[in-house]
Amino acid sequence: MQSSELIIVRETVGAAAVLHIFDTIDATNEREFAGELERVVGRPCIIVELSRCRSIDRSGLDVLARMFRLCGKRLRVVAPFHEAALPGPSLAQSYGFLPLFDTLEAALRVSLDGRIAWSGRSTN
Repeated sequence: MQSSELIIVRETVGAAAVLHIFDTIDATNEREFAGELERVVGRPCIIVELSRCRSIDRSGLDVLARMFRLCGKRLRVVAPFHEAALPGPSLAQSYGFLPLFDTLEAALRVSLDGRIAWSGRSTN
């Protein structure tokens, strides 16, 4: 099976590691996706930004689920509900425990205990 193209751009915003995902996450590149997440597992906040992801299949969602079991509330997923990339019923039914945000800014604003913590973008 030919690997789907996966582009991941990593940036640091304050204490958060933000992974911007482009193109597709599927069974052919889930290890690459998991590897990128493992590189930032020690960060106080890990944000996976999927707004530019064309599609993510169950294998990619399973990677996010494993990361959530490992990191808990430190993991946040930006997945605008209007995006066709995410399998709506599957995400809501099987992955409803994932901390989902509509925007990157919303994910950055929430501290680990749920309080508003972020007031501006870091220049780091």
